[in-house]
Amino acid sequence: MRFKASLTVRLAALFALLTGVFLILVGVVMNRAIESHFRELDNHELSGKLNLIQNLLRHTTSRDKLESLPQRAWPTPSSVTTPWASW
Repeated sequence: MRFKASLTVRLAALFALLTGVFLILVGVVMNRAIESHFRELDNHELSGKLNLIQNLLRHTTSRDKLESLPQRAWPTPSSVTTPWASW
């Protein structure tokens, strides 16, 4: 004998299936949007660093300045002055 589900059970199963498919699609779309957003932020950050390096190299005219470039680009914490250091 074959079991036939009631209309309520069939509608509930269809609703659950459609809800699951919808949530999966929303998850895929959100994942792509988030990845695109962070890729854009990464590109913006890398572009700023590239501009910094290009600017430093553009203003470096001698070998001595080239060797002192890391100190100019990234100062050590002891060389950075803060307003509260004199307190």
